[in-house]
Amino acid sequence: MASMGRLGMRAAVTVLALVGSGAGAASAQVNCNVGVDFYPGGAIRSCTLNGDHRIHTARGEPLTCANGHGVTLYENGRLQSCVLARPLTSGSPHCEAGRRVELGPDGDLTGCRALP
Repeated sequence: MASMGRLGMRAAVTVLALVGSGAGAASAQVNCNVGVDFYPGGAIRSCTLNGDHRIHTARGEPLTCANGHGVTLYENGRLQSCVLARPLTSGSPHCEAGRRVELGPDGDLTGCRALP
C-alpha cells in the first residue's frame, strides 16, 4: 500500500509528517507533489514540495525549504536535506538560498552545496 514505496497520484497531496523541534517531534503538514516516498513503517522519506515550507531541524531551528525541490526526512520525521528558500545565517558555516542543505540526525549542518 502507500507505506511500501511511492504514492502515485495525479494531484498534489498533503501528508502529515513529523518534524523535529528542540522539545521533541511536532506534527506539521507537508504539501507534496506526486511521488511521495515512504519508509516501510509509513513515515515520509522524501517528496517534492508544493510551496515553500518552514521545517525545524532536530535542534529546533526553523529552515525554509524551497517550492518545487525535494525534501528528505529521517525516519523520525526530522529534516535531513532540502533546498533552501531563504539563507541559513545562524551557526557556521552559512548557507545561501538556492543551495541544498544537509543535516545530521542531531541537526548539525553536514553540507551546503550548489545545485547541479
